Amino acid sequence: ERIKMQEIDHLKSSLLKSVSHDFRTPLNGIVNMMEDLDIMFNDPDNEIPRDEAKRCISISQRAAGILVALSDDLMDYFQLKSQIFRVKYEVFSPEKLILETLKLFEEKAMAKKISLKSSVPFGDTVLVTSDPRRIRQILINLISNALKFTPDSGTIVVSAVRSNNSQIIFQVADSGIGIHPDDMRNLFKEFGTSEKSRLLNPHGVGLGLWTSYNLSLKLGGALTVESKVDVGTTFSFSVEDRQEILETEGIEGKVPDKLDTYLYTSGVMGSKELFASQVQDTDEPILNEHISISIPHAEKVTHFDSLRIDEIDDLPTCSSDNRCSEVLIVDDDPMNHIVFSRIIEREFNVKCDSAYDGSKALDLVRLKTMSSCCANYRAILVDYSMPTMSGVEFIKRLQETLTTSHPPLIFGCTGYSSEEERELLAVGAVGILPKPCSRQNLVSAFREKGLWC
Repeated sequence: ERIKMQEIDHLKSSLLKSVSHDFRTPLNGIVNMMEDLDIMFNDPDNEIPRDEAKRCISISQRAAGILVALSDDLMDYFQLKSQIFRVKYEVFSPEKLILETLKLFEEKAMAKKISLKSSVPFGDTVLVTSDPRRIRQILINLISNALKFTPDSGTIVVSAVRSNNSQIIFQVADSGIGIHPDDMRNLFKEFGTSEKSRLLNPHGVGLGLWTSYNLSLKLGGALTVESKVDVGTTFSFSVEDRQEILETEGIEGKVPDKLDTYLYTSGVMGSKELFASQVQDTDEPILNEHISISIPHAEKVTHFDSLRIDEIDDLPTCSSDNRCSEVLIVDDDPMNHIVFSRIIEREFNVKCDSAYDGSKALDLVRLKTMSSCCANYRAILVDYSMPTMSGVEFIKRLQETLTTSHPPLIFGCTGYSSEEERELLAVGAVGILPKPCSRQNLVSAFREKGLWC
């Protein structure tokens, strides 16, 4: 009993750390983009650059969308646990829902050179009556996992098809690392993760799939999975199209122009026991071991490859103005790269390189030491929590490989956790940048260490 209580306490602590980390990345984007806008609008000597202002607003809106989605996911988890969950019905277009959801992941997909595609054979003319916010939550969880476990230059396809008059099937298919058969039964359990998932993302607590699975049941369907190791994974979930609700409960057939309206409009509440028959006898997840659901290729396939991230560089090179990249940013989220590189380049006129995991960062450091124009980075910013290799492990390996007499100064990025700070400082970090990190905090941290004074 005591061991069980300790395990529960550990899981609660892990959940808190994970939620804190996930919330602070979009907050970092919002805080700094708003600060940029404030500077633009309050500088009487400079004309406000329209494109730059639009860029700040776009990043803030995207970060706000992610933040709202995280909040919704957490609220849904506790509502499901407390058995007070309600379905909120609205009329919506599945195609518009998928396209707007994919926009949240454009930057992260481009950072890994992953192709994001949508495939909806019936187009945006077909309307469905269900809970679009909860469907969006499931899609966000599945797409996020697909991006995390799909290698660079991979592919992710998000699809929707009507299986019969009352069922819509959504799929998220990736060309990722796959899931071992031994791990399949644990996927949809609370705090359940696969062995490979724990190795690649040790800070994940395994609530996303549990929440998604239970949301799909509440929506009158089920979440299933097919996977082959080193080939890819396809998650499918079906939802019931409750068209009869239009007549019986009087929902207006209005389709929102933008997905953002889904976050704040409340439809008519569904019956408390509406889907009791699907839930009461189902304790184990449904796995696609004998049933294969195939989504046909649509003629219309949308590719998300138009967004440019000019602030992010892939390789340590000398620029056309002969400036060396002097700062390396190591973080698995492009939002933090954009924020930190904007501050550093504007305040210090210094170029930044980017790496999205620890192993690639180590490669960049090695290439940098062999560069003909620049000897080494002067500063490295590294996130504490990253898949594949944590910030602590990265610093340890970096210390083992450095041979230069002037090693870079390492700054650890955390979520206001004293434990994380101690771990980072113990392995060689010279400073801590808690997220959200303001412009003033980052500039002060650099100047305290004598950088570009």
